[in-house]
Amino acid sequence: MQQRVHVLVDNQPGVLAKVAALYAERGVNIDSFSVHPVQGSELSRMLIVTSCEPDLLTGILGELERLAEVLKVERERKEPEEQAD
Repeated sequence: MQQRVHVLVDNQPGVLAKVAALYAERGVNIDSFSVHPVQGSELSRMLIVTSCEPDLLTGILGELERLAEVLKVERERKEPEEQAD
């Protein structure tokens, strides 16, 4: 199942490596990773896409929230798809 996470971080060297390492330590491949600076601030927004199990991602998100450089973590919730009759 595809999992999407939005992370707001301090825009400084090494943050991307720390975030990616949390996924690698749990054996989770990152399918897509984009980072964009927040205009007028010293912050960046990350979008991380993986195909891991939800429970595994929950553990990673807990570790992400403990990083000093991470200000906010949001898991994108996908609405259940309607079934055709």
